[in-house]
Amino acid sequence: MVNQTARMLINSSCRLQDYQIVGGPDWLRTERFDIDAIVEVRPLPPLPQFLLRIRTLLADRFKLVMHPERRELPIYRFVNARDDGRIGPKSRPTACKPPDPTIPNSAANAGVGGGSTCGNRIGAFSMSIGGNTMNGFANQLGRLSVVGRPVVNATNLTGSFDWELTWAPDPATGGGAALDAVSIFTALQEQLGLKLEPSRGPVELLVIDSVERPTDN
Repeated sequence: MVNQTARMLINSSCRLQDYQIVGGPDWLRTERFDIDAIVEVRPLPPLPQFLLRIRTLLADRFKLVMHPERRELPIYRFVNARDDGRIGPKSRPTACKPPDPTIPNSAANAGVGGGSTCGNRIGAFSMSIGGNTMNGFANQLGRLSVVGRPVVNATNLTGSFDWELTWAPDPATGGGAALDAVSIFTALQEQLGLKLEPSRGPVELLVIDSVERPTDN
């Protein structure tokens, strides 16, 4: 791991968004580290075990101690934007088929009909989702830094859908999106017929109790 902040390491190893990690000194966000670690097991362990090893490293070298906590915080409710409940022009019932368990690496995973792409493709200012539920889509939106808070599905839509969404970059960060691109909040309404409604609700957090700068090996 090269040029990583401790905050980045904590977020990725816990599979949480930045807003779900609370507390800690300022240097967690500003000071950067290079980490050389040897995994003695080949092939590499499954992802949950690999992330556990990173958390063990953080506890050992950074003396990191955290505890889970639930707090009432700002969230977004994912709701229908139209009174008639219709979805927008870039939403449609999925064209993806479930994988065929009898075929290794089933071609069904590639999508069928309408050029559909099964799975998630997320770029800097775009998102292509194939064969996912509204709960899954809400979870993906909550992972975007431009949204910045958890998203809870409150639509009346069931089943699986395909979506294509394009939005403009945050003016504070710049970037190059299409000249006619709009904010992600406007894009959701215009392209998908859905919207993010500010609300409050319980959010699972990890609170940093203590942490120390590591010393060089």
